[in-house]
Amino acid sequence: MPLVPRLIKATRVTNTTWSSAFELNQDGNVNCYLFLYRALKNISTSDHSDDIVALGSEVVNEIQKQFGGSHQSLSSFTAKLESLYRKYRSGDFDLIFLMAAVDGERMYLTGVGGGIISLIRGNRLIKLIRPGERAVCATGIVLEGDVFILSAELLYRKYSPSRIVELLSEKREDRTLEFFRGEGIDLAILKIQKISRFLNVKTPTVASDYSLRFKVEELRGRFFSRVTSSHKYERQKKTYVTVGLILIVFMIITSLFGIKRKKDIEERLSYIPIVEEARMKMDQSLKLFDSDKDLSRKYLEEAEALVNSLHDKKGVREIEELTRQVEVEREKILGVHQVHFDLYVDMTLIKSGFTTDVVSISGNKAYVFDREGNSIIKVDLESKRSELVRGIAKDRKIYLIASYVDELYLFSDKGVLEEGGEDRLVIEEPPKEGNYLARAYAGNLYLVDLSEEKIFKYQKTDGGFLPKAEWLADDNKAEISSAIDMEIDGNIWVLLKDSRILVLTSGGQGRFVARGYFVPQNIDNILAREDDDLVYLMDRKAGVIASYNKKDGEYVAQYRSDAIKKAVDFFVNAKQKKAFLFTENEILVASI
Repeated sequence: MPLVPRLIKATRVTNTTWSSAFELNQDGNVNCYLFLYRALKNISTSDHSDDIVALGSEVVNEIQKQFGGSHQSLSSFTAKLESLYRKYRSGDFDLIFLMAAVDGERMYLTGVGGGIISLIRGNRLIKLIRPGERAVCATGIVLEGDVFILSAELLYRKYSPSRIVELLSEKREDRTLEFFRGEGIDLAILKIQKISRFLNVKTPTVASDYSLRFKVEELRGRFFSRVTSSHKYERQKKTYVTVGLILIVFMIITSLFGIKRKKDIEERLSYIPIVEEARMKMDQSLKLFDSDKDLSRKYLEEAEALVNSLHDKKGVREIEELTRQVEVEREKILGVHQVHFDLYVDMTLIKSGFTTDVVSISGNKAYVFDREGNSIIKVDLESKRSELVRGIAKDRKIYLIASYVDELYLFSDKGVLEEGGEDRLVIEEPPKEGNYLARAYAGNLYLVDLSEEKIFKYQKTDGGFLPKAEWLADDNKAEISSAIDMEIDGNIWVLLKDSRILVLTSGGQGRFVARGYFVPQNIDNILAREDDDLVYLMDRKAGVIASYNKKDGEYVAQYRSDAIKKAVDFFVNAKQKKAFLFTENEILVASI
């Protein structure tokens, strides 16, 4: 029994609103329906009642010309509908075109200008397409009992999905339509149902036990009654018996295949609607990615959840293809990248027992400091060349290091030393152990004093450094006593223990707030470089490094690996598209 749509509509013509729903040309099994809506945006502007009414017949005639009703025209009609929309739209009116076409068991949907096409399947309402200025299309398998709703958005502003389902389940359709008209709701409803075909002869179902017994007994009775009627036809008897047995076996095999095929069809019908819904959400996700990344990601997550609900249907081609598509698009749309880190430098081969405590990176040069071993390893992250920094005074206790290009500064109990074969004292005042963070930027040294909640700047001169000066203005104090990391890209980025991030300038301060698809809950390290528009945050517990736009904090991407859970610090070279992890005694690298 073929599935066909039945059109039910609640449309109106008033001085400010005109809507219509009608059936287009039919060709073969293609049934096409169009819902048109036009409403005056501002009633007080002028009287457009004549324009509203006159537009109806003009648009209908134009669409009838453009659309021939054939299967071949369905795929190209989306562009035609968008062209007609652009022709008839105006600044004074809201204009909506929504079309649904059924070809066999497949539904084609397209629309432009606004409005929503939804599906009620069972007791669940699903919004399938929500077009805007550009036409949107979707396709899927229809089932008996499906109800498609073509309407303006007013329907969903007035009623919840559950209330809409309740209203459309009303047995008396005239009462339902009268209700919608009274509420000023314009819509078209397509109910998918079967057309019954009546046969004169009742035939038992092949898949039933009764059918099988009936046919076997009937054949057996026929053949054996014929062969036992006379001994004269003994040879024919054997032939009849043989043929009869063959036919009986054939009928049994055919029935078994029929039962299996019925089960296969029933199983297919159980998952195909979910596959089609997931495909529609995937299509919407891809179309919206450039214009609305948040909504695009939402649709992809919904598609992924639908695919995951079919995990027990292994070996099904449609599901496997959709699973692969989700995995491919996941990286692009969700920005989720599973990365593999390889060993880059084993620092214990350079110095036995080496342990990473502090990392300072400038350009492509990394200085890794082992506080207990009082040793520093210098690594060129581009060439992989590694060496132990020589000449560090063993009688001096070093707390921290800071580097700028090829200059390395050692913060010790005797003051700040500049490494260069023989350590040279450049700042005599020794900072207190464990109560500060230090960075070098543009040749100057910056010190975040946690005890005093101040930031000091040591400006470099030809002969060394000027005495320290407070970098923050008196009226620009910041609560930095719980700072655990800092970066400088012109501004000073301070990461606090509770994962808050302050962005400080000499004359002001603000907060950086990560937002979007993924926000790390426990930020352990921060990376903000002058030559990169992104800021990178490492959540060691989650095993993730996430990137965000510096200007607005919007999420860009995330890189996941169990190796991150063991990292002391990290570095990202955006130009080379590489990420480096500094673990207890190794440097790891991954392409990103």
